[in-house]
Amino acid sequence: MKTILLSIVLLLFSTTAYCQVKLNSTTQDSLTPSQEQLLAESKSQKRTGLILLMGGIGLVIAGGATYEPNINAFGAAQFEEKDNTLPAVLAVAGLFSIIGGAVQLVTAKESKKKALSVFIHPERVPVPHTKGYLTTDVAPTVGLQITF
Repeated sequence: MKTILLSIVLLLFSTTAYCQVKLNSTTQDSLTPSQEQLLAESKSQKRTGLILLMGGIGLVIAGGATYEPNINAFGAAQFEEKDNTLPAVLAVAGLFSIIGGAVQLVTAKESKKKALSVFIHPERVPVPHTKGYLTTDVAPTVGLQITF
């Protein structure tokens, strides 16, 4: 029983220690994004954030420009109600666009920070041989430096 349990533990250890991420044959992308991918994603997110932010500001300005108040020049209320549905919709859509642009800009900053913290360095890993013993060999490893 001890032998079976020890064999299962060693098998699970060796499986987790020596498994590699299988690449998709069509895209050749791994599960962990590289520094270039993260920088490209950050640039794309920044561009999207700026477009949403500027578009939202434009929508809010357009909504304010097309708004027609129900008060005349002397301050007395008019009898006919003006339809201000379109200006309200433009202003609300602009506010949501501004919020979305701000979120994209913050995400772009975090992606860039994460891209600059990814590093590759050599590390010694155990390698099994066919004769039943383990040796250590140097292999490149990808790490993530977390800064507070």
